[in-house]
Amino acid sequence: MIEPPESLSKTRQCALLGLPRLTYYDQPQPINDDALSLLRRMDEQYLKTPQYGSRSYSTWLHRQRIAVGRKKAASMMATLGIIRTAPKPKTSVPEVAPHL
Repeated sequence: MIEPPESLSKTRQCALLGLPRLTYYDQPQPINDDALSLLRRMDEQYLKTPQYGSRSYSTWLHRQRIAVGRKKAASMMATLGIIRTAPKPKTSVPEVAPHL
């Protein structure tokens, strides 16, 4: 654990522990009420349509008049632990055999 700097600096203590200094200074941000309600809505929608991916959630949220991009939707899915149940693209394409 990093102690107040009496003999060693914070930089040196982090280096000895093998931690980046950002780990020492970084404070987790609390989730605000708006984001929490949005996560709840996404979780409810997941129970109805588990095949939705980040693009589908982004489109669904735009239809709800909530401006959320695909990457933010993917981040929110990761926060909730949501994965899509539909097959990913090109699962039926056979592997090309090498020419000998």
